[in-house]
Amino acid sequence: MLTTLRETAEAAEEKVEENAAEIKRLKEQEDSLDQAIESAKRRLAKYEQDSEKSKLANASLRREADDGKNTVKSSESLALREQMLEEELDKATKTLAQTKTQYVDFPHVSVRF
Repeated sequence: MLTTLRETAEAAEEKVEENAAEIKRLKEQEDSLDQAIESAKRRLAKYEQDSEKSKLANASLRREADDGKNTVKSSESLALREQMLEEELDKATKTLAQTKTQYVDFPHVSVRF
């Protein structure tokens, strides 16, 4: 009976040592995983910052593109307006020339401006 008790105690002591080794291994694994999680969190934060910077840059580029489109539209509008004004000027110049010709050809008519 004493021998059986001793064997049981030794087996229990071996189990305690095995469990202690397993606990140590699991704690080391936990520490390693914690470090991996922290590293992943830092990388995620960096990616989120980069993503935000990219979104801001994209928005800025879109605004610049819209401004460029507006500039083109304004330029086209101004060119059309310039063309219309030139046509009006040509028309007025022709009318003035015709009017001068009429009154030069008829010197007996007096016109005051």
